[in-house]
Amino acid sequence: DLFLYVNKKGLSGVYNGVAPNPVTNSRLTKSIARKLRKPILLPPVPGFMLKLLLGEMAQVVLQSQKVSSAKIENEGFSFEFKDIYDALSDIYD
Repeated sequence: DLFLYVNKKGLSGVYNGVAPNPVTNSRLTKSIARKLRKPILLPPVPGFMLKLLLGEMAQVVLQSQKVSSAKIENEGFSFEFKDIYDALSDIYD
Protein backbone atom coordinates (compact mmCIF):
# COMPACT_ATOMS: atom_id res chain seq x y z
CA ASP A 1 0.00 0.00 0.00
CA LEU A 2 1.02 3.57 -0.59
CA PHE A 3 0.15 5.81 2.31
CA LEU A 4 0.30 9.57 2.31
CA TYR A 5 0.77 11.54 5.46
CA VAL A 6 -1.21 14.71 4.97
CA ASN A 7 -0.85 17.88 7.01
CA LYS A 8 -2.43 20.52 4.80
CA LYS A 9 -5.61 22.60 4.80
CA GLY A 10 -6.62 21.37 8.21
CA LEU A 11 -6.16 17.72 7.30
CA SER A 12 -3.84 15.51 9.25
CA GLY A 13 -3.34 11.80 9.34
CA VAL A 14 -2.62 8.93 7.02
CA TYR A 15 -4.45 8.49 3.72
CA ASN A 16 -4.23 5.77 1.07
CA GLY A 17 -2.44 7.07 -2.00
CA VAL A 18 -4.85 5.50 -4.48
CA ALA A 19 -7.07 6.69 -7.30
CA PRO A 20 -10.85 6.58 -6.96
CA ASN A 21 -11.13 3.99 -9.75
CA PRO A 22 -8.19 1.60 -9.41
CA VAL A 23 -7.24 -0.52 -12.39
CA THR A 24 -5.50 -3.83 -12.83
CA ASN A 25 -2.10 -4.02 -14.43
CA SER A 26 -3.74 -5.66 -17.44
CA ARG A 27 -6.20 -2.80 -17.89
CA LEU A 28 -3.43 -0.21 -17.43
CA THR A 29 -1.28 -1.91 -20.08
CA LYS A 30 -4.20 -2.19 -22.52
CA SER A 31 -5.21 1.44 -21.91
CA ILE A 32 -1.68 2.70 -22.57
CA ALA A 33 -1.45 0.61 -25.76
CA ARG A 34 -4.82 1.92 -26.92
CA LYS A 35 -3.88 5.52 -26.17
CA LEU A 36 -0.58 5.21 -28.01
CA ARG A 37 -2.21 3.21 -30.82
CA LYS A 38 0.41 0.49 -30.39
CA PRO A 39 -0.02 -3.27 -30.23
CA ILE A 40 0.82 -5.13 -27.04
CA LEU A 41 3.79 -7.26 -27.97
CA LEU A 42 4.47 -9.03 -24.68
CA PRO A 43 2.27 -11.97 -23.70
CA PRO A 44 1.01 -12.17 -20.13
CA VAL A 45 3.39 -14.04 -17.83
CA PRO A 46 1.76 -16.91 -15.89
CA GLY A 47 1.85 -16.64 -12.11
CA PHE A 48 3.84 -19.86 -11.69
CA MET A 49 6.56 -18.44 -13.94
CA LEU A 50 6.82 -15.31 -11.81
CA LYS A 51 7.07 -17.49 -8.71
CA LEU A 52 9.91 -19.46 -10.31
CA LEU A 53 11.76 -16.29 -11.32
CA LEU A 54 11.06 -14.08 -8.31
CA GLY A 55 10.45 -16.52 -5.49
CA GLU A 56 8.67 -14.91 -2.54
CA MET A 57 8.90 -11.49 -4.17
CA ALA A 58 6.30 -12.65 -6.72
CA GLN A 59 3.71 -11.87 -4.03
CA VAL A 60 4.25 -8.17 -4.64
CA VAL A 61 3.24 -8.58 -8.28
CA LEU A 62 0.55 -11.22 -7.92
CA GLN A 63 -1.42 -10.04 -4.90
CA SER A 64 -3.91 -7.25 -5.01
CA GLN A 65 -4.99 -4.87 -2.30
CA LYS A 66 -8.43 -3.54 -1.51
CA VAL A 67 -7.86 0.09 -0.62
CA SER A 68 -10.04 3.11 -1.02
CA SER A 69 -9.70 6.83 -1.61
CA ALA A 70 -12.98 7.47 0.26
CA LYS A 71 -11.30 8.97 3.34
CA ILE A 72 -9.56 11.76 1.43
CA GLU A 73 -12.58 12.31 -0.82
CA ASN A 74 -14.80 12.66 2.26
CA GLU A 75 -12.50 15.50 3.34
CA GLY A 76 -13.30 17.35 0.12
CA PHE A 77 -10.38 16.28 -2.07
CA SER A 78 -11.37 15.77 -5.69
CA PHE A 79 -9.36 13.99 -8.33
CA GLU A 80 -8.66 15.75 -11.60
CA PHE A 81 -9.05 12.51 -13.54
CA LYS A 82 -11.62 9.90 -12.52
CA ASP A 83 -10.73 7.43 -15.28
CA ILE A 84 -7.39 5.96 -16.37
CA TYR A 85 -7.96 6.82 -20.02
CA ASP A 86 -8.55 10.51 -19.18
CA ALA A 87 -5.35 10.59 -17.14
CA LEU A 88 -3.40 8.95 -19.96
CA SER A 89 -4.84 11.46 -22.43
CA ASP A 90 -3.44 14.25 -20.26
CA ILE A 91 -0.04 12.58 -20.14
CA TYR A 92 0.27 11.62 -23.81
CA ASP A 93 -1.63 14.37 -25.64
